[in-house]
Amino acid sequence: MSPGANLDRSKVGVETDLPYRIIQITDSHLGASRDQALLGINSYQSLELVVQLVEQERGQNFDRILGSGDISFDGSEQSYRNYLGLMERFERPISWIPGNHDCPEMMDSIIDAPLLQQSKLVKLPNWQLILLNSKISGATGGLLQEHELQLLENALQQANGKHSLVCLHHQPVPVGSQWLDPQQLSNAAHFFEIIDRYPGTRLVLWGHIHQLFDATREHIRLLSTPSTCHQFEPQQRKFKIGQQLPGYRWIDLYPNGTVDTGVSRIKSSPFEIDYQSNGY
Repeated sequence: MSPGANLDRSKVGVETDLPYRIIQITDSHLGASRDQALLGINSYQSLELVVQLVEQERGQNFDRILGSGDISFDGSEQSYRNYLGLMERFERPISWIPGNHDCPEMMDSIIDAPLLQQSKLVKLPNWQLILLNSKISGATGGLLQEHELQLLENALQQANGKHSLVCLHHQPVPVGSQWLDPQQLSNAAHFFEIIDRYPGTRLVLWGHIHQLFDATREHIRLLSTPSTCHQFEPQQRKFKIGQQLPGYRWIDLYPNGTVDTGVSRIKSSPFEIDYQSNGY
């Protein structure tokens, strides 16, 4: 399906062949101030450019926004309000999960945003979305606590024939960068042990690595997505900012379990990026 295909979203959720379409937004690194700059990029303005790209390419032609972590850089309430203010223009349900820079308690405390759905299990007619918290307090890397693993197992066990998309912030597999690979999900073996017990998982999706990753593990697609802020150069021994531009991922979930997906990036950037930085 072409990313610009104009589907009748009103028919999604009934007995049709139309896909359920998700827009993944990740690693926006917003601050309380809209003027915050990170490595030369104003993170709010950069996210706004990506949102404008979604508007140009999609309009309202999708069903859900999924924020896969590091929405905030400072964990402030205002940073999350800034994010929601941009996302709410789409008038679509918003789901999010925390990343290592986020404050899960602050995220959970926001209960007055009408489009924000805090549920970690989203049931659709043919699919379910399982949204996991892989943040470790005070650490950069990831871990799924026992209650998160139990949520995963319960959802897969009770899927009743639904296909499953599993989303977390940290990468569950090595991505080929020596400095990033130690930050992957530390109990990935247990994570995949659970997934392997149930045949319905079609897609595992994450953020954190600020770059594209696309692989398969048996019948499961493994995907990461560019940041809406700065990018990391792939296959690096040390931290290095990439030349690639910010973007988002579109994901079409078809009733038969097929997944169609792609990434779109903004065409130019107005920012003077600090490519010599050794980190942040």
